Amino acid sequence: MAVCSICANSELAGVINQLLFEEIGLDVIAEKTGAHRSTIFRHKKSCFVEWRAARLKAKSDKTPGDGRLFVKWPGEPIPAGCGPGDDLLIVEYVVTNVADIVARGNPRALGTEHVDALHGIALTENAKREHSRIKEPA
Repeated sequence: MAVCSICANSELAGVINQLLFEEIGLDVIAEKTGAHRSTIFRHKKSCFVEWRAARLKAKSDKTPGDGRLFVKWPGEPIPAGCGPGDDLLIVEYVVTNVADIVARGNPRALGTEHVDALHGIALTENAKREHSRIKEPA
């Protein structure tokens, strides 16, 4: 495979890669560097991607193999193999107070463990609807 004409000149490649990284337009880069717009476009699609990935990898403070994600569920120990460079997601369940949720106006945010409370709320709403439909005799 042929070498990219921009990559063949390391100084030019460095300038163009930096301008592409700063999201400068292709026409502006062509004016500043003297490279043809089409050449810059091909470089951006094929070579710049690798340069950007290498730059991000070099900036990363994690060593290869680190950065795994482990999940600790309630009642279970920390998963085996979880090390200092790994991320640990700890799942905790919060006990909700039904009265607080209803007072905030979002009773449907309750889970299935509160079916009785939801049923009571539904019966109250139905009774209010039925009461508003019944007209008092004049």
